[in-house]
Amino acid sequence: MTMNFNLTLWTRRIEAIPASRFVLGAAASIVAIGAVDHFSGSMTLLTIFYLVPVATAAWVVGRATAQWLALFAAVIWAVADTIGPLAEPKAPLAWVNDVSILIVFFFINVVVSALREQVRRQRDLLQDVQRHLLPAIPRLANVDIASRWIPLWTVGGDYYDVIDAGPNQLALCLADVSGKGIAAALVMSNVQAALRALVSSGATPESVLIALNRLLHQRLRTRFFVTVFFGVLDTASGRFTYVNAGHNAPIVTREDGTLIALQSTGPVVGIFAEAAYQSVTIELAERDRLVIYSDGVTEYENPTGEEFGEARLNELLTHEGGKPAEETCRAIVDALHAFGGGRPYDDDVTLLVVRRALQSSMEADHATAGMAS
Repeated sequence: MTMNFNLTLWTRRIEAIPASRFVLGAAASIVAIGAVDHFSGSMTLLTIFYLVPVATAAWVVGRATAQWLALFAAVIWAVADTIGPLAEPKAPLAWVNDVSILIVFFFINVVVSALREQVRRQRDLLQDVQRHLLPAIPRLANVDIASRWIPLWTVGGDYYDVIDAGPNQLALCLADVSGKGIAAALVMSNVQAALRALVSSGATPESVLIALNRLLHQRLRTRFFVTVFFGVLDTASGRFTYVNAGHNAPIVTREDGTLIALQSTGPVVGIFAEAAYQSVTIELAERDRLVIYSDGVTEYENPTGEEFGEARLNELLTHEGGKPAEETCRAIVDALHAFGGGRPYDDDVTLLVVRRALQSSMEADHATAGMAS
């Protein structure tokens, strides 16, 4: 198995460490560096090693705490050669140099903290832009819809959409770009624009995927590809016609507890110019649920490296059978949190849950959910 270092993932994991634990670890690192500095003698300069935990703390926990660590590091650095079994006398001029080192530590903390705030502002702006590209979930008379979008980084390569495709016609989509961060988000915005244009033309699901595949094959010309699940639901009859282009198999849960996986009906989008896609039609009865999800759900790992997996998701959906869409989304996210012990996600996590229900039953379910919350 090939091991790829994911800078975004490790940055998220470091930033998720509780501040108190991180500060204790940084202080312990400074003490350890001081011990090495002492035993290596005065001829060895380890200043840069003291700076690493200090600057990292400035990025993770902020300037105020990092300044105290800088003072602590400067003191350890100053006395490393003057105490212990290998202690040596220190010239007065050397103490002036120690003060200058402290000033350098403070200055670098200020610079790193400023960069941290600038990056966070840019992250917030990027996420706000992408979040506003996602659709507002409509309230329909006989369809209950809920969603979650949790990017690994500030922006992500997952995308979902709910589009009015005409009288009693609702287009549903969830797609996942093979990448993360800003590059994947840019590709995904292209997918969204193209998909919405194709849906507005009244094309059938298989025609939409064929046209989308050709368009992305021409435009991407890179290592990127996209998995797409797209379908159109007749909200009056429950007739649902879909195409699955290499995406995780969404799950239909029947009221009697039966689970149906909507397997792939064509290859991923953007790789093969003339790929063929086949549509499949099923019936969604009242209180049936359609759960569409990205691979960030089933491939989420706990601290021991075990994946959440499809079996746990299926078990959860069987246990939560018949519940409203919002409660289903909440239950899945809560299950992931409990499974991983609050560990940061390994990938973007996106959910789109659709449940058919009569107006009367929807009102009762929403009232029950409101009382429960």
